[in-house]
Amino acid sequence: MLKLNFQDKILWQFTVASLGDSPYPDEEDRIEKIVGIANGNLWVYTNLYRLIALDIETGSIQYHTDCFGVQLDEVTENIFAIASNGWTVIDTQTFSIKEDYFFSKEDPEGMGQYESVYKPLLQGDYFTFIGSKHKEYGGIGWIGIFDYKARKLVWEYELLPFEERKATRNRLVPPQPLYMSGNKLYIKDIKDNLYIFEREE
Repeated sequence: MLKLNFQDKILWQFTVASLGDSPYPDEEDRIEKIVGIANGNLWVYTNLYRLIALDIETGSIQYHTDCFGVQLDEVTENIFAIASNGWTVIDTQTFSIKEDYFFSKEDPEGMGQYESVYKPLLQGDYFTFIGSKHKEYGGIGWIGIFDYKARKLVWEYELLPFEERKATRNRLVPPQPLYMSGNKLYIKDIKDNLYIFEREE
């Protein structure tokens, strides 16, 4: 049996207040998630959309910026930030932006049609998402897959059409992302219905 033995001593401590004033004065900023460790830094993300790199040995702030939908690609050790209007890749070694673009310019007939993109999940060369298109109301009904290397929407489906959302008040919600595993997709709506899709061979 493996026994783990840690010293009863805190190596360092970090508080969000050390970043200065909150970007939204009426809201309290706090750590929402630990993104991961890359290039000697612990990357954390706050509920008010601040990405912070902390030296794992000292806890000192190495870098911070504002962005949305942050995820760490463990293969490249890059940070991917996916917002409703575009995509940004941050190099965790140099703290520089390696790539960024707007969906409306790169893929106007695909991702450019979406007003809001929720819960993007990075999965290999793709990210899955749930979303709503421009001039649509009544909740989230669309799901899709975007190929970030090709910069193109490769699949989308209106899982819950507007009329159904209006009649049943059913919809997709941001806490329930679209999962992709192997050749299958999994998504759950607000009424706890689970939908499973299988990719054609």
